[in-house]
Amino acid sequence: MKRIVRWFKNLFLPRRHLRLVFVSEFPEKLKNRKVYIEGDIDLKDFWYAKLMCPCGCGDSLTLNLIDDVSPCWSIVKKDKSKQFSLHPSIRRRSDCKSHFWIIDSKIKWCNG
Repeated sequence: MKRIVRWFKNLFLPRRHLRLVFVSEFPEKLKNRKVYIEGDIDLKDFWYAKLMCPCGCGDSLTLNLIDDVSPCWSIVKKDKSKQFSLHPSIRRRSDCKSHFWIIDSKIKWCNG
């Protein structure tokens, strides 16, 4: 049922962009539609990304950005743009079982 509701929302509601927020420490309360990046901003050395699950379940997701630790994600930011992508896809194997990509600052749901 949740997938059907999400499908209708994606079909009829305009997609809003996610926003990157660079922090030296994660805030206690995360906001929806924001992806927090923790690390040393001056050195462009980033350790973790954190965001609220976009399905609406209320869980926070923490993604490792350190490339010598597995699993690992990477951020690709477009030059002179606020758009970004995270690779590979984000797949929850428990709880809500959401599976999605963040491409060009938008959530793209995986089908199936």
